[in-house]
Amino acid sequence: MLVGLIRWLFTGHSGHSGDAGARSDSKRHLDILKERYARGDIDRDIYDRMRRELES
Repeated sequence: MLVGLIRWLFTGHSGHSGDAGARSDSKRHLDILKERYARGDIDRDIYDRMRRELES
């Protein structure tokens, strides 16, 4: 399940192109990550690790 989430977060599934699309995707991915953490789907360690990867 975690592998699927990571793969989904890092794939270009939105159809955007260029840097503007990448920034938009990154913000959306962070929002999804925050929602998953809030629901309890992932723990703090996974949240922090994935957030750092998305923000880099």
